[in-house]
Amino acid sequence: MEPAATRAPLRRHLRTFDLTLLGVGAIIGGGVFASIGTAAIGSAGRPGAGPSLSLGVLLTALACLLTALCYSELAARLPHAGSAYAYAGQAFGRPLAFTVGWCLTLEYAVANVAVALSWGDYAAAVLAWVFGPALLQLPQVAPILGALCILALTLWLSGRSARRSASLTNALVLLKVAILLLFVGVGLAVCGPAHLWVNWHPYMPNGFSGTLYGAATMFFAFIGFDAVATAAEEAEAPQRSLPRAICGSLAICALLYMAVAAVLTGILPLPALQARLATAQRQPMLAVLEGLGTPGAVVGPVVALGALVAQTTALLAFQLAQARIFFAMGRDGALPVWLGRVHPLHHTPAAATWTAGALVGGATLLCPIDAMLDLADLGTLFIFCITNLCLPFVRASGRGALSPRFVAPGGRWLCPVLGSACCLTLMLCLPLAAWMHLLAWIGLGWGMRRVLGWRSRSP
Repeated sequence: MEPAATRAPLRRHLRTFDLTLLGVGAIIGGGVFASIGTAAIGSAGRPGAGPSLSLGVLLTALACLLTALCYSELAARLPHAGSAYAYAGQAFGRPLAFTVGWCLTLEYAVANVAVALSWGDYAAAVLAWVFGPALLQLPQVAPILGALCILALTLWLSGRSARRSASLTNALVLLKVAILLLFVGVGLAVCGPAHLWVNWHPYMPNGFSGTLYGAATMFFAFIGFDAVATAAEEAEAPQRSLPRAICGSLAICALLYMAVAAVLTGILPLPALQARLATAQRQPMLAVLEGLGTPGAVVGPVVALGALVAQTTALLAFQLAQARIFFAMGRDGALPVWLGRVHPLHHTPAAATWTAGALVGGATLLCPIDAMLDLADLGTLFIFCITNLCLPFVRASGRGALSPRFVAPGGRWLCPVLGSACCLTLMLCLPLAAWMHLLAWIGLGWGMRRVLGWRSRSP
């Protein structure tokens, strides 16, 4: 007989507002503050989008919107912890559900590592402004120490209660949205629309393929809206609140990203932008603000602090999401059963939370951030492809709520097929090394499943 802690339900505390800001907190993190530079000017073997980056952001947002519509109906029909893992189990059965769940653990773990390392870089820059540039003489030590410290803090918060961490996330999310608006406002005030318009030519310096590569690179900046679905068992009125929160958070972030991309690529002419970002792709906004003279020097530290806030909220959301994937898979027996236990006092998946934190902390010491970004993009796009295709099969099976409060438009196949096609297109723009790493991860998971005998008790 299973212990009572394993069977205990999670506590429902999260409202639509909380869930929306949880989604915004997960989406606006390391991506817009780090990967936007690479998306704009490109890297080895990958052309940049240039001024057409705002169009690339729109294309990525449309792909995510189609997926978000499918996620919203699935979350309304099946309001269970586990997100895409639970949906794949209902639609396709245990084997594919395990593959999706195993990739979900990779998605959130890799995203945690990348955001934590970027947080450490920004923290080192802020400390250098306060205490002097001598701190930057230890470039490999200071960022990693900062990353481990922030991981420990967010791990402790996410292990206390979903409501407590959501309250902190709400305050921090509003602050970092204001920081992005400050960047856009300063760029427009100093340069003016006419100056931006001149620097946007040529609009597609590398053709439409460059725009697509930029869109694929920027996909990391959109990872996180599906984190809302992982908190389904802690949501009040999930059939109503989950669809609103998923679509609302995605719409807010898409508009912000397009504005930031337009200003970032218009402040300087393209050759000057490429020269400035060539050595500062992890801190692109700071590098561009330096080109504005005194206004940029004043706003730069504020933006750096905003980046720390943004990445802190992203880490909180990713810690919550990753732990709940472990929790759902442990409860089903697809991972060790002790991961599915609920803390008797805080009503959170404590064992899953601390296990996820230990894995991420170890990976932070070993993994380079560039490889983490590509792997997070590819793994998430794969999960989105499968999740989109889950919807028509869940509808046909009649499982879950028969009359959900949200239904994806376009009939049975429109959103799922278009969403999967868009995600596959972006996947093909990512490096071969990322594909090899993803296949190796899936192979590792199935090898461990066979050796250790993990078998789901329910589809």
